[in-house]
Amino acid sequence: MQGVLDAQILDDLITDPNTIFHTRDIQLDSSHLAPWDTATGTDSPPPPTADVPALIRQLAPTPTAQDTLRWRQYVGSYHVSVWGQASMTLQLYEHSSRLYANFPGTSYALTEARQGVFFMDNGEAIDLRGPVPIFAGVRFTRDAAGSSEATPTGSP
Repeated sequence: MQGVLDAQILDDLITDPNTIFHTRDIQLDSSHLAPWDTATGTDSPPPPTADVPALIRQLAPTPTAQDTLRWRQYVGSYHVSVWGQASMTLQLYEHSSRLYANFPGTSYALTEARQGVFFMDNGEAIDLRGPVPIFAGVRFTRDAAGSSEATPTGSP
């Protein structure tokens, strides 16, 4: 239901000629689309990209030694809340000069697209630029206990 409501609200904003979103939609052309969002000229969605993780790594800048040192500020545990309720814990850790996100039982390698913005190998984004970190469009908070240098069990 929530996904349907989101789509309906977005559709209302885009189709209302009195909003800036409608103007932006009209001005948008295929030169502004991401490589996987190609215009097809039909109502059908574009075909999926064969390997999103490879495309993300290909388009991201090559990390430097300074980048890997900077990533240490992000290492630690975060609590994700949905509808005001704690729903999961996310742990960020560094291993072999790479940053990883660990959920209970699963770890994802992160690729930094721009300073403080990371993509997981499944295409999900983690934005650590501001005072409120965001994962998958949801705010999360850093564990008050501080960062943890330990690598989670079962990590790469």
